[in-house]
Amino acid sequence: MKNFAPTSPVRRHGCERHLPSFAAGPFFWLMPRTLKTWWPISPLQIVLLVIILLDGLVFAFCALPLVQDSVVQIILAVVYALVVLGMVGAGVHVAITDPSHQNVSWKLGKGSFDEINTQLPVCWTCHVRQEWRTEHCNTCNRCVDRFDHHCIWLNNCVGHANYRSFWAAMTLAVCMLGIFFFTNIVLLIQEASDALALGAPKEVVLPVLLITTVMNAPFLLMIGTLLVFHMCLLRKNLTTLEYILARISYERAEEQSLEAPELDDGRTFIPLPRCVDWVVFRRRKKAGKVAPQPTKEDAEMDPDAVPEDLIKEKSSADADSAKEHVSDTGTAT
Repeated sequence: MKNFAPTSPVRRHGCERHLPSFAAGPFFWLMPRTLKTWWPISPLQIVLLVIILLDGLVFAFCALPLVQDSVVQIILAVVYALVVLGMVGAGVHVAITDPSHQNVSWKLGKGSFDEINTQLPVCWTCHVRQEWRTEHCNTCNRCVDRFDHHCIWLNNCVGHANYRSFWAAMTLAVCMLGIFFFTNIVLLIQEASDALALGAPKEVVLPVLLITTVMNAPFLLMIGTLLVFHMCLLRKNLTTLEYILARISYERAEEQSLEAPELDDGRTFIPLPRCVDWVVFRRRKKAGKVAPQPTKEDAEMDPDAVPEDLIKEKSSADADSAKEHVSDTGTAT
């Protein structure tokens, strides 16, 4: 059997295809990233920064001045500042880290194991074989080592290289929102007798606290649920993508009265309660993040490049491309 390897070195994540350039347009900085750099910043990243800044200003100038005990006030200020700094630092690390496979750095301009004679799955977009849990993200246009999901809020894929930072950012975000939310709730319940913040009367400060608290409640709920979801994934030793595909297979088997599907390691898949995984199934979208396998039409264009056992029927390929993927809070898989 012929080895599926390019005759000349190619970039594993660059893909010979030319990507559209937005640099010439006036709003190129608003477009989603399609290459491996942290620039341009996406609109959702700007929204995220505005939310963090707004929460910080409200907490510092509206909430803290209402705290009666000066010691508690200082503790809250220091803890909140440290949590925000840690969260921003972890988020920046996730956003700027290249999660591509370490052995196939795009900076080198070529793959380092393209010629290995193995039966690893093929990324038809990148024209290379993939290692276990390596998936191609069409948004970033690269194969990601231990691909978990593409985070639309951080404008980067989450994989082996930055999953810990993503976990830290997610945990600290829950802490920040928790401090903000419950501090404001306590102040609103007590109705803060000394309600002066930057000279503003209580009639102005308390509505601001109420509005921002209500606005932050959905974020606390979604990110908190997402944190619990990823804790369950760690226990099950699954990535977000693996869970999503297994859940879809489980639902299809349930509709056809079949047995629950098995995971790659032989375990029977047991889905999480909807109160936990709703955050990744709240909106559905068509596939396209993971590169499809080659079809017979691809083989006809380059018959020497594609092994016969990797060629799919057209109908099967269409079914794969129509497979529904889902997005979790801040992600798009």
